[in-house]
Amino acid sequence: MSEELKAAERSEVRASESEGLPLHALTLHTFTADDASRLAELDRSEPVAMVYAVRDGEIVPLGHGEEIPQWSGDWLDGVVAFARRHLESGGTGVAAFDGDQL
Repeated sequence: MSEELKAAERSEVRASESEGLPLHALTLHTFTADDASRLAELDRSEPVAMVYAVRDGEIVPLGHGEEIPQWSGDWLDGVVAFARRHLESGGTGVAAFDGDQL
């Protein structure tokens, strides 16, 4: 394991009160292939104000936004498989935890 990864496993990140965030510690841990299914815990949902496309080499606004839902089903299965495959083949993963919450 690299020295950087060992350091990351021991580190804590604190939110700054001056940024208006609650003061609490996040801990960083190695994220392994066995942890890949925990990606389902992340809230992937978000509002997107504008959707864009590339047409004839130009970025063009499509004139509408959309809500991106929480990932699930085949999409989630694909993300978990992708992460697991890369971590099993030597990739490095680091995850931040707030207590037990990813």
